[in-house]
Amino acid sequence: MKQILFVLTGVLFLSACIAREPATTTTSMNVVFTDLKNMTPQSTTLQETSTETTTINRRMCDQLDGLNRDQCLVELASDVNDTNVCTRIVTPLWRDTCYRRIAVSNGDEGLCKVVNNSFEVIECYKGVALMKKDPTACNIIDSLTHRDTCFYTVALQAKIPWACEHIKSNSSKFRCLAFVEENASYCGLIDENETADLCYSRVVEKTLDKQTCDKIKNTIIKDKCYATVAVGKTEKTYCRNIENATMKRDCYDTVEERIKNEQKLMEGMKLNTTAS
Repeated sequence: MKQILFVLTGVLFLSACIAREPATTTTSMNVVFTDLKNMTPQSTTLQETSTETTTINRRMCDQLDGLNRDQCLVELASDVNDTNVCTRIVTPLWRDTCYRRIAVSNGDEGLCKVVNNSFEVIECYKGVALMKKDPTACNIIDSLTHRDTCFYTVALQAKIPWACEHIKSNSSKFRCLAFVEENASYCGLIDENETADLCYSRVVEKTLDKQTCDKIKNTIIKDKCYATVAVGKTEKTYCRNIENATMKRDCYDTVEERIKNEQKLMEGMKLNTTAS
């Protein structure tokens, strides 16, 4: 009889413990984000599925506290492309980030007007311009410096030369045109010598033109430029133009190493051809 009472007591104790367990213990951001991706409710239409999924995932974000909750909602809003989710975000900066990400992904500069943080506003218009490969959105930016940066960034990444023409700073405008068109003649229009030298050097990274290096006034920048040409063309003769002894030796060593590697590669290709 005592044994039966002992067993019954144990069962009742376990039942009470189970009853007191919280329904949900998921508070880790990683677990929530995993669940957000894996959760697929059963619905009769795609619209119902999307709405139900958003509701369930929003509730999962609501289980978190503070910044973790806001970050979760940002990810959710981006995934479902829904600005309504952004309205539930408490932290102003994260709410702006939410609107900015959706604006950029949809190429919607109108949505950037909802953003308040000055940095996020700039990134919003710049992101939209890059997304659409159309720099006209840069014109909306109030700050002249950031507007120039927007045109400069879009011009280089989207390869749009005419975007450079909208840049007010002559130095930035000529560098922009030089890089986009890979034309070193624009570098010669820059007044500041060091800026012009750096412009020539960067163009040479694309053109590997030794004569462009000759136009550089700064000795260190010029030496690096000759080394770029030598390594890029795998040609040691360009190393002799370098004045700095250490840089010249490094140039010869680097080119020699590249030559050896190319020879090994060719020998390997010949062996593969012979074997086949």
